[in-house]
Amino acid sequence: MQDIIDRLDKITQITSEAEILDLLNKIASSPNDPGLRGHLSKMLKNERESHQCSINVLTAGLFGICLGGKYMLADHEGGYRVNPFLHNLRKAILACAPLREKMKANAKTYIFYTEFYESLWNTRKRIAALARAHTGIEMGNDLLTVLYSLGGYFSNVETNAGLRDAKQSGGTTCVMTARAAYHAAGLQMFGDKAPVVGTPGGPQLELGIPVQKVANSGRKYAEASMLRDDQYAFGGKGFDDNNANEANRPQLEVGDIYYIDGEGDFRFLLRAGGAVAAHVGVVVDTFGGKAVSTVDGGAGNGTRIDLRLNRNVKYAKNLGWTLDSPDKSFSTDNIAGVDTYMADFKTEASVLQWLRQHPREGKNLQMQIDRYDIDIKRLEAQPKIVSQLVTGRAASIDNARRLIRQMKKDEKTLGQDRVLKGWWKPERYPDLKYCPRETIQAWLAA
Repeated sequence: MQDIIDRLDKITQITSEAEILDLLNKIASSPNDPGLRGHLSKMLKNERESHQCSINVLTAGLFGICLGGKYMLADHEGGYRVNPFLHNLRKAILACAPLREKMKANAKTYIFYTEFYESLWNTRKRIAALARAHTGIEMGNDLLTVLYSLGGYFSNVETNAGLRDAKQSGGTTCVMTARAAYHAAGLQMFGDKAPVVGTPGGPQLELGIPVQKVANSGRKYAEASMLRDDQYAFGGKGFDDNNANEANRPQLEVGDIYYIDGEGDFRFLLRAGGAVAAHVGVVVDTFGGKAVSTVDGGAGNGTRIDLRLNRNVKYAKNLGWTLDSPDKSFSTDNIAGVDTYMADFKTEASVLQWLRQHPREGKNLQMQIDRYDIDIKRLEAQPKIVSQLVTGRAASIDNARRLIRQMKKDEKTLGQDRVLKGWWKPERYPDLKYCPRETIQAWLAA
């Protein structure tokens, strides 16, 4: 083990993920080795800044704990960001096969994003910082993989496969994002029902700490063990106020998860798969109770996390209270009508004709396609380049179809605003534990 110890002592903030993973695999395969345990104990008793990377890798390999430390706080240049070294360490932990069983247990008990816990003791501020730190990312970004692993409960392979499955099912990642932000901030989001990466049960179940139940018939089913906060205040039905009186304005706070949904027949998103319109997001800033900024999963292609600033908490006539830009929900008749409308744009010629008829909206896409046509003709003697240009041109045509669909979707005669149905508050959830160095020393001495 001396070779491992020598390599550990050379680890720095810029050590590659591959090197960290190789060390983790070796350490985790010999968790009771007295040399490794003694080396960690010695460093912890006389810890220096230069020891911190080695201590973290060794602690992760022996115990499956992301320890962090006072020299590894969340980066804070214009806003909190995950610590780069701890991010690489977490990625390596997710990929380390010998740690899988330990991580299944640890994820339900210990904080994984220690740099935020040590930077921000206030839970609500920590939720907001973590959520903001993950804005602008989408499928393919490893920040998303680590976040959705739920503290390392899922491996990187499991997480990415689960994310793809969730996306292909026609839903979005809004509930996954809210659940993961709460868990990363130190709130225990596991019930006794084994979780999956996606959130097929919807917000009520998946954010309500689901537990396993058995019916009299013997059939197993899942049930939320915790109500939304508004359901505690207003009863089982929760908040459902269609009254514009100012006294009824929902007072959302930083760290809350808000919940909006469609009304009546307008219960669906305008997308394939019949996805329901329920949506949740995390409140990350408030402005006197009359406006909020939120972090929302499910944007873009259904997996991007967006920051949406200064959204008024307003009343939608005859519907209820909602937020600026809540996006619309649609009826099945609306969806069928849009599908019928889009059937007229299956051919390239029909799309090009629409762009010519809508020069203001389609100008940029028309210019892209015209440029592709010029380059394809100019470079016809270079088939490989032409093939790439043809692919790009086809993508522009598809983007034009999306624009046509979006403009149809935005017509005032279609759909209606989703309204606030409730909210979850962090105080309702049990806390995960922060694992201090004293605990590691006790484990080493046992």
